Amino acid sequence: TGNYKMKKIILTIATLSSLVFADEYRLKQIVGYDINPKVNTQIADHQLFGLSLSKKVNDNTFSTLELGLLQSGSNEYNRTRIYTLASQIYINGVKEFPLTDNLKFHCLVGLGYELLSNQKFNNKTNPFINYGVGLSYTFKNNLSLIVEGKYQLKDDLDSSLIYSIGLSIPLNSYSKNKGK
Repeated sequence: TGNYKMKKIILTIATLSSLVFADEYRLKQIVGYDINPKVNTQIADHQLFGLSLSKKVNDNTFSTLELGLLQSGSNEYNRTRIYTLASQIYINGVKEFPLTDNLKFHCLVGLGYELLSNQKFNNKTNPFINYGVGLSYTFKNNLSLIVEGKYQLKDDLDSSLIYSIGLSIPLNSYSKNKGK
C-alpha cells in the first residue's frame, strides 16, 4: 500500500502544480456513479468523485483536452467484506457541438489507468479506454454544469458505465477581471 499512496501523492502534486500555470483552463469538480456489469468483475457498484483540468485546443478533431482524476470510496468485493479503493487517471479528447448559445452536446474518447488498492478475485490495476457523450450548460457567470455518461473497457475485458455530473469553473476569469 506504500507504493499506492506514493502514486496518489505524486498525482495530486502534479495536478495541483498544473493549476499554477493555468491560463485558459477550466477546472471541473465531478461526482458520479460507476456501474459494473458484474460479468468480469467482483467489485460492487460505487460512487466516484474527482477533478479534471481541461484546455481549449485549436484542433479540427477535438475542442478540448481533459486530464482528470477519479477516486472511489471504499468498494466491497461482492458479498465478501473485502474492500478496495479505485483511483483513475485519464486523458480525454472532447469534441463539442453547440445546440444553443448556452447548451452544448459533446463526445469524448480517451485513455486512462486504474489503480486498485486491494487486487482480489482477478481484479487488477489496469489501463483502460473510455468513450462517452454529455451535455453542458453554461451560465451567465461562465460556470458550466456538465452531465456525462462514459463506457470504460479495461485490458482484462472488465467494463463499466460511469455516469457523472460536474461543475466546470474557468480558472482565468479572476485574472482577466482583476484589472477592470
